[in-house]
Amino acid sequence: MEEGDRAADRPLVRRRQQTQYLWTDSDKGPSDAASNVFRFYGTWTTVGRGTPNDGALIFKIENRSAIGDFISTQALGPSLGYAGLFASTYSDQGWVLTNFYWRQRFAGGRGAFVIGQVDVNDYGNVNALASPWNAFTNFEFQQQSTFQAPAQGLGAAVRWRIDDNWTILGGVADANSDPSDPSESAETLFDTGETFKHFGVGWSPAWSDRWNQLLQLTAWQVDERTEAGIPSGRGLSFAASAHTGAWLPFFRAGYAEDGGRQLDRSVSIGTGYEARGGDDLAGIGLNWGRAPDRSRDQFTMEAFYRWGATDFLEITPQLQYVANPANDPGTDSVLVLGLRSRVVF
Repeated sequence: MEEGDRAADRPLVRRRQQTQYLWTDSDKGPSDAASNVFRFYGTWTTVGRGTPNDGALIFKIENRSAIGDFISTQALGPSLGYAGLFASTYSDQGWVLTNFYWRQRFAGGRGAFVIGQVDVNDYGNVNALASPWNAFTNFEFQQQSTFQAPAQGLGAAVRWRIDDNWTILGGVADANSDPSDPSESAETLFDTGETFKHFGVGWSPAWSDRWNQLLQLTAWQVDERTEAGIPSGRGLSFAASAHTGAWLPFFRAGYAEDGGRQLDRSVSIGTGYEARGGDDLAGIGLNWGRAPDRSRDQFTMEAFYRWGATDFLEITPQLQYVANPANDPGTDSVLVLGLRSRVVF
């Protein structure tokens, strides 16, 4: 349970202001996009504080919006025929409830569960550079389009640490979730019973360093979404990450069958590099993907450098290059230049 586990030693309430601008060399319009995200979130530990069996309420409220007359940076990639997302979390949904769940540890910390308004991408199929806020922007390097986890919504998951190396994790979530209208989503879930299920097995050389060094294989299945007209689907995802010196190499591979996926095959490889004693972070990633019913191989590259300008400001210039966008056979390539800022207050 990534978010819940990592939040234990943080202040109760945190605020972040994230802004992103993306420009492309596409001759189609719109060719650029800008988004803003305000995040208000925190952890309230009310049970067993300071013990291995603590329980906490995790909450996160965000405002995700396009800036002015721009489209959101999340919408830019699909609008240019890209099978995937140039930016995953910078949408135009307005106010969203992305987390509101209870996290409970038990059995001396060997087990943990979450239940409530969850984000499966917080804990399923993760790697060391999975954060969309301070690492890679393109979704293929944070997660994968072959892993069809729904948006934030009602769900539950349980993790059990078998020993110091092996872990199992399983969960279920609302397949039709909409964090901008959680009450309506909950009603739909109870009416339809349409869910996303996942089960993963993970190995780490040391439990204390599991976020940086992890092998994880995850199987998933999603029900048919009748109202949306999307068939049921299933797939497998593999994620591996390591930490050697200042380097953070990673590898991802995924396969999906139906379920509304953007890609049915995807392989990513790359690395992060902690510069200036960890104050800065550089990263580069390469991805190959195959979209459903498409014969083109789509290739994606992203490089970024996150500069910690001050204790409260990060600035991240980034570059993406796409060869053979899968859903636009008339385009050979798209160059994407971007700038992202993160203000902590």
